[in-house]
Amino acid sequence: MAAANEKVIELKYPVTITESVKSMKGAPFHAGQVVSSVVLRRIKARDLRFADTNAKGIDGTYKLLAAMNDLPIEVVEDIDAFDMTLIMEEFVPFLDDLPGAKQ
Repeated sequence: MAAANEKVIELKYPVTITESVKSMKGAPFHAGQVVSSVVLRRIKARDLRFADTNAKGIDGTYKLLAAMNDLPIEVVEDIDAFDMTLIMEEFVPFLDDLPGAKQ
């Protein structure tokens, strides 16, 4: 169950992991494991620690999303475009709240 300041996005097209990988924070993910949702919330300093703060545009956004959910970047990159569009609609306001985000 999501906390009051979190939003769970259920994926219409879940991602099935094809080979064993580790998340950005080191959590193991095994072949056959299914990722069916992502959680969005305000960005924390620990997320920035694992995301590449030098990455720009979509690469930086995907890395931040992976860090927030402790997912391998490969999983985020495999999210269906339909689901990613829904995720971005909800995620962009969190990014806009960061200092220097709006220019």
